[in-house]
Amino acid sequence: STNYLIESVPTLPRILATHGYRSFQSGKHWEGSYRTAGFTHGMTTGLPTQRVSDITGTRAQKNGDLVAHGNGDAGLVIGRETMQPLLDFIDQQSQESPFFLWYAPFLPHTPFDAPERFREVYTDRSVPAYLLPYYAEIARFDETVGTLIAALRERNLMQETIVIFVSDNGFRPDISAPDRQDKRSKLSEFDDGLRTPILIYQEGRTCCNQFTQLVHTVDLVPTILDAVGYSEEVTPRMKGVSLWKAATTGTPPEDRPVFGAIYPNDAEVLGQPSRHVRFRWVRKGSWKLIVPAARDRSGGLRLFNLNDDPTELHNLANNPDHQSLIAELQQALNQWWTGNDNADVTQR
Repeated sequence: STNYLIESVPTLPRILATHGYRSFQSGKHWEGSYRTAGFTHGMTTGLPTQRVSDITGTRAQKNGDLVAHGNGDAGLVIGRETMQPLLDFIDQQSQESPFFLWYAPFLPHTPFDAPERFREVYTDRSVPAYLLPYYAEIARFDETVGTLIAALRERNLMQETIVIFVSDNGFRPDISAPDRQDKRSKLSEFDDGLRTPILIYQEGRTCCNQFTQLVHTVDLVPTILDAVGYSEEVTPRMKGVSLWKAATTGTPPEDRPVFGAIYPNDAEVLGQPSRHVRFRWVRKGSWKLIVPAARDRSGGLRLFNLNDDPTELHNLANNPDHQSLIAELQQALNQWWTGNDNADVTQR
């Protein structure tokens, strides 16, 4: 079981619960039952449903046994088939009771089976045929967000609610197989798979600004805790910084590098990321350095200037003029994580 990996850390719903918040999980959730992550309410159980489908995260083994794929099981119907569990949870809260909603629908995601009306959104917009199924899923998701926002507004909750949008990865359909990702998008080390927006909104509090400084999803927990007045709960292990000042004052966030690592879709051994990491990467300004795992003898360093080369096609790692920059970026990346130790991972 992977439960121990998340049960031992101060997750956002667990922290908020100590301050009287009720929380609701729906949609994608790889950590088993919603309770494992500290949610007080939720849809994902970590168990197979009685319905074999991608939309229920349930698969049938050759012997007939049903197993949960692990990505959300019963919670995955949210947004695709119903919004009612979320709406019911909102209705159960009193005006004085703070709450936290995790809405992570299986959208946009295969299977690309959005009703025809969502494809019609793109009529006369010159969308290539291979992109249309994916774009229809985006429109489908957008409608559900509108449903959720309307529900909050109808209940006079919008001014008291912070809305944050984030995506777990980028995705570009493969032109020859539109129901699969292009090899340089999801699960890859390239920006088509890594670069996604973060939107933060609260009526009457946030500013209408767009920032180009680098930020990271690890910034979200410090941001939320800052916004609700519990910044003292931020621990040294939370590597992010609060974006709340930028969101509410218009002051640009500080320029800083951001880091990440790329893994295969599934791990074979728990608690040992060094055995599975494929690439580490660092972005600093317009520069991006990609470092392959030490066990990968076939790949070398790759350096890109994303201002000049946003599609990352021209590797500058062998350019003599950039060797000091590469050394600087490698040092920063190694300070973040060398890629060959598991010292910071909770073990059984």
